[in-house]
Amino acid sequence: MRTIDTRMVCWVFTALLCSCADPEPCLERTCYFDADGDGWGYPDAPVQECECARDRIEQGGDCDDADPAINPMADELCNGVDDDCDGRLPTEEHDLDGDGVLVCEGDCNDGDPGVHPDALEVCDGIDDNCDGLLGTNETDADGDGYLACGGDCDDMDPDLQLADEDGDTWTTCDGDCDDADPEVKPGA
Repeated sequence: MRTIDTRMVCWVFTALLCSCADPEPCLERTCYFDADGDGWGYPDAPVQECECARDRIEQGGDCDDADPAINPMADELCNGVDDDCDGRLPTEEHDLDGDGVLVCEGDCNDGDPGVHPDALEVCDGIDDNCDGLLGTNETDADGDGYLACGGDCDDMDPDLQLADEDGDTWTTCDGDCDDADPEVKPGA
């Protein structure tokens, strides 16, 4: 009669049952699903795996996993979108005055909706269309507070202006030669 070595049977039986198992436990990694293939995974649903599956990577932080142009290494563009996933828009990408033009698109005064590159230049002493220039006759060369485009009859002479200082309805531009005396006026 032959004796069976039970140790050998246990070893063969164990080897057959466990042939697919790793001999050592793995070091699990945190893996993130990367739908857009930009190398950055969506951080909200990580999984622990020994090896990241084909559609997963070890690098999270993508704030828009449907757009490969948006990820933590992307350059911030002038588009009103958080391209680099840092959770904030640069100041120049806000439209605080609601005129539809961002500072990075040329809005030179984001506190005034009437000032932007497409605005018409009006007589107000402001660069309304953001071209760096005031409109024709929009300066006050003589410093009297009146613009040439606003009716200053001689913007080189501060004594000639639109103010009616004496209340006689005549200004120095209208020919009032003494705007301090209401009795002195054209036709008096």
